[in-house]
Amino acid sequence: MKKRVLSALLALSTLLTTAPAAYAAEPATQSDGAEIDWPEPTCTVDYKPQSDTVSCEFVEETEDAPAKLVYTIQEGAEGDQVLELSKLADALADTVQYPGDAAQFDIEIHNESGNSYRYKPGSFTLASADTSGMEQSELLPVLGYDGQWIPFRFTSSMVSNQMLKDLFNTSSVNISLEQIVTLYDTLAEEGYDSLTNYFVAWYNKKNSTDYASFDAIMAVAPAFFEDIQKGNAMKFSCTAEQFTELEEAHPEVMRWAYFPSGKGPGDTFQLKWPESGLQTAGYDGWYQSMFAFAFGDDMANLSTSSSGHTSCHERGVGDYMEGTDLWEQTDAYFCGDGQALAPESGSVLSYSGKWALDGPCIRNAYANYEFSFYGSITLEEVGPVTITPVDMTLYIGGSSDYWEDVDGTHLPDADSGIPAPHFYVESSEIPAEHLAGVTFHGTGADGTEKSWKLAPYGGEGDQQAIGEDGRKVWDIVSADPSTAADASCLYFADEACTIPASTDNIAGNHFTHLYAAISTSDASGAGNTGLYAEVNGQKYALRYGVGTLTVRSVTNDATGGEPYTFDAVHSAHSTVEAAAGDTAAAETATDGGSNAGVVAPAGTKYTVNGHENWAMVGDEQPSILFDDVLSSYELDGGAESEVGQTMLEKAVIDNADALGLDNPNDRQYESKYFDLVDAGDGNVWVKADRQLVIYWPYPDGITYETAGSYDFDVFHFTGLHREYTTNGEVQAMVNQAAANINNEKGEAASNKTLSLQVEEVVLTEHGIQLIVDQDRYGFSPFVLSWAKKDTGGGDHGGGDHGGTTYYTLRYESNGGTKYDSERYRRNTLVELDKQPVREGYTFTGWYADKALTEPIDDIRMTSNKTVYAGWEKTGVPDRLNGDDHFAYIIGRDDGLVHPEATITRAEVATIFFRLLTDEARAEYLTETSPFHDVAPDAWYATAVATMEAMGIVEGRAPAVFDPDAPITRGEFAAIAARFDSAPYDGADRFTDIGGHWAAEYINQAAVKGWVEGQPDGSFAPDRSISRAEAMTLVNRVLGRLPETADDLLDGMITWPDNPPDAWYYLAVQEATNSHDYGRKADTVHETWTGLQPVEDWTRYEQ
Repeated sequence: MKKRVLSALLALSTLLTTAPAAYAAEPATQSDGAEIDWPEPTCTVDYKPQSDTVSCEFVEETEDAPAKLVYTIQEGAEGDQVLELSKLADALADTVQYPGDAAQFDIEIHNESGNSYRYKPGSFTLASADTSGMEQSELLPVLGYDGQWIPFRFTSSMVSNQMLKDLFNTSSVNISLEQIVTLYDTLAEEGYDSLTNYFVAWYNKKNSTDYASFDAIMAVAPAFFEDIQKGNAMKFSCTAEQFTELEEAHPEVMRWAYFPSGKGPGDTFQLKWPESGLQTAGYDGWYQSMFAFAFGDDMANLSTSSSGHTSCHERGVGDYMEGTDLWEQTDAYFCGDGQALAPESGSVLSYSGKWALDGPCIRNAYANYEFSFYGSITLEEVGPVTITPVDMTLYIGGSSDYWEDVDGTHLPDADSGIPAPHFYVESSEIPAEHLAGVTFHGTGADGTEKSWKLAPYGGEGDQQAIGEDGRKVWDIVSADPSTAADASCLYFADEACTIPASTDNIAGNHFTHLYAAISTSDASGAGNTGLYAEVNGQKYALRYGVGTLTVRSVTNDATGGEPYTFDAVHSAHSTVEAAAGDTAAAETATDGGSNAGVVAPAGTKYTVNGHENWAMVGDEQPSILFDDVLSSYELDGGAESEVGQTMLEKAVIDNADALGLDNPNDRQYESKYFDLVDAGDGNVWVKADRQLVIYWPYPDGITYETAGSYDFDVFHFTGLHREYTTNGEVQAMVNQAAANINNEKGEAASNKTLSLQVEEVVLTEHGIQLIVDQDRYGFSPFVLSWAKKDTGGGDHGGGDHGGTTYYTLRYESNGGTKYDSERYRRNTLVELDKQPVREGYTFTGWYADKALTEPIDDIRMTSNKTVYAGWEKTGVPDRLNGDDHFAYIIGRDDGLVHPEATITRAEVATIFFRLLTDEARAEYLTETSPFHDVAPDAWYATAVATMEAMGIVEGRAPAVFDPDAPITRGEFAAIAARFDSAPYDGADRFTDIGGHWAAEYINQAAVKGWVEGQPDGSFAPDRSISRAEAMTLVNRVLGRLPETADDLLDGMITWPDNPPDAWYYLAVQEATNSHDYGRKADTVHETWTGLQPVEDWTRYEQ
């Protein structure tokens, strides 16, 4: 921005602002009573003090190096750090003090904070100093570009004596105080309304020119004004009494008064430039030209001498106002290539600059002034790289070779059962695609430089494990085994990461949280130091998130007691139903029925801790954990509580009626804790993506041959995992589960849902078989209950070895969709979620009685049950004509009706247009639509425009209807549903419409019985609808439903491509023939009573 343009902008901002606090406010009028307009400053800066966590030291120049400001970001600093550059004023006071002086300086920034820092774009500021707290006597009578006064100790830049001598027509420099205070009176007497206008006349007389304004003179001769304003100024002395008298007579004196000595009224004072134009010129002539700055490569363009240099005028403080070309250039210099201060101690950022004084503007007067300015840059904290161990859950007793090669006294023993840690690696600064290139660096206790790198856990690309929130899972491995062969991470038993984990401090608790960090991973036991992350040459601070390893206890001891984990066996069959019948797999899994076992369908995949896409690595051979329920729990005071099994059995007995158990106190019980684990990786918990077949060994004394004489029941306490330590916690959870039998509360099924489920069991030669779905309730404690069978009724599946009583549920749909009967285990609560469809009717729900007086949403299977569907007749929407059965489909020119062809969007709009009631059509009839692709003379234009006006049809884009495109099933259902105002509130009726834009319309139409889905339960909303399907839907909406061919009449219009044996025969005939009709006895179907001529619709197609 050119300086003169800047000066024009500054004319507003450099007016006198509010008076300093030590003086009264500015008078509102001049001595002649005219109001004074004092605009607020428009150019201001944010004066930020140097941050408390930044220190600064000045290093004097040497023969080999310029002077240097050395800043240090101190240890513990966080967030933005402000570095104040105005310290140069004091540091270089003895170097830059005379005209033409210039000094180069360096800025050196050190980092001891442990965080990464870089220059914050846009933070460079250069301005006049903050003078808001200074006394008036300390201020120069001109303003800086930011609207603040410029501070000086002494000045002579007052009203020039050359002008005053001319005005008062005297050759003496001793103009009296009385003359000065009547300055404006004298100007008025001479015919001038301002000192500025007098200056114009004086200048023209002195130079024989004819300029019309002050700005015109300054545009061509700014140096002239600069010269005269440096002339000797007038100083006056008076007593306090004299000054008071003058102030009362001439209040403007206080506005113009300036006290060089700082003593205030009663001593020497001078007069300021009293008008904005002169003030602005004073700014250009003094402050803007007084000093200059340049940074980086621009230093070569800044030079001075005693005679001056124009480059100073182009690099004054005002030229660095934010938004100017020079400011943007300098901001870019500080930004550089974005390189940051590395987090390790001793890293440095360096910059260079130059400061100069311009000779002709300053002359020798500058030596008398105490110069000051404001400058600063801000460094912003660069986000660190954070490594966070992935949360994992395991059971005591597994094995892991992760620590086998580690020789450290404080590390877990080899094969301790603690699994290898895995990590999330995150940074707000590094694009996700570059994270794989991160390396970690540090120094070992012996001074050896070490480095680590990332390896994708699970495999490259799509094989990499994915943890929570879609985050990728990594391993941290040595980048140079010769220098960093130690483990990449340790586990600790405390969140502060001060107590290394070992089997000693995790075996005693029922569960333990462990934490991981890289910072103390040296195999010798000493910590690595100076750790940081690096990618693409940029260094980042390293931070450690805390992950939790939840260690669940077991009751059995694999080293001295019975085994409690058994390898899973994969069936040759891919479905759980077939796997349940795979006796060969069951034989292997249970060792001939001697132990618990699990059979997984072929193709089953396993994920660690249930994390999506975090697949087990290696041989994918999980094991079933078959453990006793924990024997006891600590009370708050440390005493032992009752046996955990007793809690569970008592809950079953107390809820026997609800569970369907007879004589519960006469039954026997056994409780076990099941889960699926990876025994080869520390018994870490894993999850199967398919249902699993579980085998529970028969109780002692019972064999497969005798099992048929017993009634077995299995109850599952869901959500009750081993993450508890006190009896109070466990008892409360057991009570909560027992209060939600078979999840009667309707909570979303998950492994955290507390409920008491009744499991379906089958007796086999390999044990008691049950199916577990980890996508629903998963594993947790199970209770087996058994007693000798009685001779009561019931249906025991599997002959003598059925094991469980079942009852049959029948669905009486009353003319709607037919459903097969279903068998359920005794006491099962069945949710009645089926939604039958019946032509011409709307389903109202299921009822417990044939008279349809007891609506129900679910039913408990305490005996054989039948439920009954309720219906109400579906009416025709108000705006459609269901009374007159005229033909709304006309065959094509080839004499065919083409029932299996697609139907266009224009044709569908036309069909519904024809089917409107006369009143609705007349209300909305229009030929104008918003669609650019519907020509006004198109045969369908009126139909499309009218249906759009009704809100029945919509475009595929705001101005695009796409009339010739085939309409989809979803679009057609939406058009029909828009005629009905009743909203739909319920689950989706079809499997493939979730999230589809037309889902609500499709559900709404399905409830009315207007649309039906595919045999597989889908709707195919984006498939084009056929003409036959469209006619079928329209007929249902209008209640135009002949039941058989006998309901039609001879002589009707027929079509060669609509044979009587086609599924759509009746629908096509109904749609293409105008006829009279009567309702049949069921009030839904019709029979034709006479034929009518086809309606002429061409009047709307012109």
